[in-house]
Amino acid sequence: MAAFFDASRQMYDSIAFKRETISGAQTYLEWEGKVFGDEVGGVTILARDETGLIQQVEIFHRPLHVVARFSNELGKRLAGKLDASLFEQPK
Repeated sequence: MAAFFDASRQMYDSIAFKRETISGAQTYLEWEGKVFGDEVGGVTILARDETGLIQQVEIFHRPLHVVARFSNELGKRLAGKLDASLFEQPK
């Protein structure tokens, strides 16, 4: 998992967290930034267990055309480290 976060973090031209909302065991982090010179935004959801440890991370990006390009590039950077079927394949 560290390889995924390291590779994806390096792909952003900029990123800024704009809002944080906590609801029970979940924290919602809204963010905006740039990838490949394009505007991107999304939400990261952190789910915690009863001791407060993060058990699950969900990341949602927009817009779709940036998501597809991001996924393709991430797949290249993680080749041999993660299953290639996890990433958008060029058509």
